[in-house]
Amino acid sequence: MVPKPSSALEQERAARIASNKRRLAELGLQEARQGLSATAEASTSAKKQRKAPAKVEDKEAPAEPPRRSGRQRREGSYSEATTTEMLARAPAAVEREPLPDYDPPAETPAALRIQPAFDASEGQRDSQGRLVFEDHSDFRPNLTPKQVIRAGSFGGIYFNPVGGKPGILGKRVDVNHEEFPADWFAGLPKKQYAARIYTFSTNKYGVKAGQDQAFWEDKGWIDKQDPRGWFQ
Repeated sequence: MVPKPSSALEQERAARIASNKRRLAELGLQEARQGLSATAEASTSAKKQRKAPAKVEDKEAPAEPPRRSGRQRREGSYSEATTTEMLARAPAAVEREPLPDYDPPAETPAALRIQPAFDASEGQRDSQGRLVFEDHSDFRPNLTPKQVIRAGSFGGIYFNPVGGKPGILGKRVDVNHEEFPADWFAGLPKKQYAARIYTFSTNKYGVKAGQDQAFWEDKGWIDKQDPRGWFQ
């Protein structure tokens, strides 16, 4: 049994408390407060549970002993390697087929070895041995027509009307060796200047010419009055 308040002040306080209780009961706030209190307690409990557990020191497993090689360790060297050492370290070279031995062509017969020589009747030569023509200062051949013929140039077909491969101006070339000085051909076999078939061995150099008649004609180097070239 609740004792009655003895003074007016206490009576007033008790009346206020009773009034507040009635209000709380009417508004259902008392239950709400109880729910909030329960939620707060549950949240606090969950936070406590989420705290990290005390760290347990891991006991490290004993490290395995390092592997050791039975080979003796080489002492370090900081000096530059010699050429012999570098070659010894290089990978083995790939085997290759040996190069063929040099086989030079047979020596040109002495009769065909013609060296340019000064001849007053042939004109003047410059310091490099080239012929000089006053009316054609840019034309500086190093051989005279006689020397060209006697060297077996053009594979021996120079003065054959149908010698060698035909050009672009026609199959036949209007040329005759008799229109030139006889001493140009003195002592030479006809195959050396009027052969039908091109023969590179006739040439003193023993090789085939780089261009044929058609090439010269196509370049405009051949004039109709000189169908075989400049020394006509």
